[in-house]
Amino acid sequence: MTWKSQDGYTAGLYSGVLAIVTFCVLYPIAAYQDPDYRFLDNYLSDLGVGPGAWAFNSGLIVTGSLLAVFAIFGVYRAIGTGIWSKLGTAALAISGAFLVCIGIFTEDFDEVHTFFSFAFFITLLITLGLMSVVMIRTKALGSIGTGASITAFMAGAALIPLGANPFTETIAVLIILAWGSLITVLIFLKDQVQSSGEPHLRR
Repeated sequence: MTWKSQDGYTAGLYSGVLAIVTFCVLYPIAAYQDPDYRFLDNYLSDLGVGPGAWAFNSGLIVTGSLLAVFAIFGVYRAIGTGIWSKLGTAALAISGAFLVCIGIFTEDFDEVHTFFSFAFFITLLITLGLMSVVMIRTKALGSIGTGASITAFMAGAALIPLGANPFTETIAVLIILAWGSLITVLIFLKDQVQSSGEPHLRR
């Protein structure tokens, strides 16, 4: 990589970290400020129209924006440039854009909010499926990355028969956070190994 491409790659990686941190900080703040919110009993988006709406909605907008940057500049360069990798990173970036829209078009927008919410979760599930294919084919992030992607995809798919409700939505978000956190760590480790001159991520 040239210094410019390396600089963009580093920015992409840190965007992934910041995306997770942003949501994990602002979501609890919004939940704490809303006495009517109950974990697993309320939709997360209920926080977007409650006392802590400022924290929740800004958290979604910032997290979604950083997720798109992470996908394009971080994930894309870490998992290769094949067609499946391109599709997977494109889907991840699009899901980030949908997350931004959820923060802008809150529950007050009714059908518009519902559309973007479904679009976000469906696109994320597609992303996990595509990433599973990429990991199986390339082993770009080792056996851990492959196993995590397949497990997250299967767990997300298993929630579909349960329908759209606060419980499944919350569990889906937790699955996404867990997968995203692990993938980010693995990409950082891969970057460190490559920087030290070793060609492959140890598995």
